[in-house]
Amino acid sequence: ASPHRQLDIFELIRRTRPAFLESRGANAAARGSMALYVDGRKQNGIDALKSIPASRVQDVVYFEPTRAATEFGPQAAGGAIVVKLRRDKAPD
Repeated sequence: ASPHRQLDIFELIRRTRPAFLESRGANAAARGSMALYVDGRKQNGIDALKSIPASRVQDVVYFEPTRAATEFGPQAAGGAIVVKLRRDKAPD
């Protein structure tokens, strides 16, 4: 079993790609300006990643601020993280 199976996706991202969790861009005054989408649904902040076991995640994509604002609108001015969950139940 992989040691990552015990982690939530927030912790896994923090360990492997910490820059993904930092808002960037001219309009990104606070971390809260980063958008998070899980299976196409907007979440209320990136802290929602803490409730998702890493073993349930199929894919994570980070959008730089300019592209995120183009794709998702001004609410993503600090960047965006898009998470796609696995459809099968992965072992924990």
